[in-house]
Amino acid sequence: MKKGFKAVTAAALAISALTPVAAFAAENTVENGVYTTTNFYSLDAFKKLSGSAKAAALTSEGAVIVVAGKVYTGANVLSLNDTQLDASAVTVDAYNAANDNKLVSGKPIGEGTETGELKVASVNMINATQLEVKFNQKVDKATAETIANYTFFALDDQSATSTTTAELSTDGKTVTVTVDNALSKRYQVKVNDVELDGNSNIKVSYNETLTFKADTTAPTITGFEQISSSAVRVKFSEPVDDLAATGITYKDSKGATITKGSGTGQIPSVSITGPVSYVDFDLTQITAGEKVTITFNGLVDMAGNLVNPQPASVVVEKKNLDAFAPTISSISQTGAKTFNIKFSADLDGELATDTANVATNIVLDPANAVTAIDKVSDNEYKVTVTNNLSGLATVKVLKTKVVNKLGQAAGATGTLDKLVTFKEDEKTPTATSKLTTDKSGNEVIELTFDKDVTLVGSAQVTVSGSYVKNYLTTSVPNTDITAVYADGTGKNKKVVHIPLTALNVEGAVYNLSIVNKASNTNGIISDAGVAIDTTKVSFTRGKDASNPSANTHVITADDIAIGPVIGNNNEVTVTYTIPNGTSLEGSTATNIANYTIAGAEIESASLAAASGTTQVVTLKLKANSNTFTGVRNATIKNVKIAGSSKVMETVTKATASLNENVLPTIKSAEITGADEITLTFSESVTNVNSESFIVKAGTSALAQHSTGAVVSSSDDTKVTITLNASLSAADLAETITVAPNTDATKFSVEDLAANKLAKFNPITVVKP
Repeated sequence: MKKGFKAVTAAALAISALTPVAAFAAENTVENGVYTTTNFYSLDAFKKLSGSAKAAALTSEGAVIVVAGKVYTGANVLSLNDTQLDASAVTVDAYNAANDNKLVSGKPIGEGTETGELKVASVNMINATQLEVKFNQKVDKATAETIANYTFFALDDQSATSTTTAELSTDGKTVTVTVDNALSKRYQVKVNDVELDGNSNIKVSYNETLTFKADTTAPTITGFEQISSSAVRVKFSEPVDDLAATGITYKDSKGATITKGSGTGQIPSVSITGPVSYVDFDLTQITAGEKVTITFNGLVDMAGNLVNPQPASVVVEKKNLDAFAPTISSISQTGAKTFNIKFSADLDGELATDTANVATNIVLDPANAVTAIDKVSDNEYKVTVTNNLSGLATVKVLKTKVVNKLGQAAGATGTLDKLVTFKEDEKTPTATSKLTTDKSGNEVIELTFDKDVTLVGSAQVTVSGSYVKNYLTTSVPNTDITAVYADGTGKNKKVVHIPLTALNVEGAVYNLSIVNKASNTNGIISDAGVAIDTTKVSFTRGKDASNPSANTHVITADDIAIGPVIGNNNEVTVTYTIPNGTSLEGSTATNIANYTIAGAEIESASLAAASGTTQVVTLKLKANSNTFTGVRNATIKNVKIAGSSKVMETVTKATASLNENVLPTIKSAEITGADEITLTFSESVTNVNSESFIVKAGTSALAQHSTGAVVSSSDDTKVTITLNASLSAADLAETITVAPNTDATKFSVEDLAANKLAKFNPITVVKP
């Protein structure tokens, strides 16, 4: 019993580490923890509460603590001495017999449904740049939507990834997190400082290594909404990447093209800069009630997956709506000197681009000068101030600078005002540590902090301690080492590397302390200027850049470019970027099973010699297999660098625009005038040589006018052949045919993608 008693005391007062109670496992009929009428706290969760929160829980009506099958009331824990507390304990069975069996493992003893420990229940990928973080309880909206509380550290040389938005669901338990780069492979995912709804003393702490599978799901258009009297918003199933204005076209309800511009009946040109989940269109010059078909050609998501179908269209309708003005939706503190403002509508960006007037565009009362305004997303802006944020302050934003995408300002004069309570960040930044390798293959200590940190002065920390090897302990004198951001840029300010070049005894077990070289002027500090405390690390030193001579070169998505062969629609080139002096393994590079192009059939693959850092594979497409002009999804797999021990992962990415390779054909030939024969083609044609065709009546060639064969000005699928004289009765009595000119230099007909009309057998002309 004594061991259980110590655990109770420690849990209640948090004055020492919890004593293990494993020896009493056989007695446990209910989970150890603190039970109130509305909450259950595991002993570990209870220990993390503030003193006032502990007292509130223990003094609440009916509160009890269970340890090793024994039940103690909260009041007794706070008031009795050891002997008295020991005597007051009852068994779980005895407690339940007297209290209607309310004591159930992990559940409140009253009518409450919440559990005291806040956890991340799951993290699931929605698409390339969005994840769903589910909590086991409702969470505080402000902290749940603070982007600094979600970090993703790439572990496999992916691009650095930062959180751009975090949006809490209406049920308060799920946050949709959006990041700025496509997720793939392994990441260290951390979720910190998100608070329990209604209880700021309980915060989540999540730190896991997760593997994300590359997104291969095509984006789709999910619909549209009208967001003002003159604008509509087209929505996508997931964030999409950049698309030039030429990839977006408009047609009216009759199928006629709507030109781009600002005049009557026109729609302004729009391009997309990703990642965005929607795009807005200005229909000011379109009559209310009109329907417009908007087509997207070549739209891709952040992982490069083409929209489905491709091209994709949506029919929108302009309705009469009252104009609206943007307002402030929320303000959330993101750091010691930073906060984010969310607006009710997407803005034109001038609030961030007007750098000369940041100090007057946003003002705080009491005064705290604004030094920077940065765009986080279209409707969210990060504000940086001079002094640490603390207490009540009114944030005032100049209305004339809060302008939506269609030019509507929040007002002609005055400011948008919102009263906010800021909390001064006086906490020392703390870090977890581990031994890892940097991109050069050298071992480093990786410190992951609980908040953004700044490297000040010469960024030097002092490392000291000792190491053990061969049973001998050797001291490590004070050694100054320059700290660096792990990503090399400081975009992720939470992860810092401490190089170990000077501490390089292979196989030694190091026990070290890390401190700033000069408190808060040289080393690592928080954004609020608070220096790190002594950080202790232990590790076994390995070898830097081990096995550097091994060939582990591998092709990645960034090493591949796919494009057309100019002048030959039947060929596509795959250009690989390779290390200088290497080459592709021919058997894998020319295996057509390793290549697919959506909507086209590959017949063969040929490999050119490597040239410096590039090598090209030419793919031959089956004739008539590529049916439209535009970008395609291409998949490449299993291609290796010669001699390498690694095989590439499957890569799916969009090609450059490929011309369709369907050859034009003649559908019919008919007499359409006394001296005129019209050929109708399967598609629009151009570049027609006037001498391309031979016309015969029986076996006799009929002379043609000097104009010869000409594409019709009203229908470019038709070519008119004008004869030198009207067809006679004798001519009409014969079979009239059209055949290709036997002189190849004179036979030329192309479609709009430069596919040439092939030689054909004589075609019989239909007579009237």
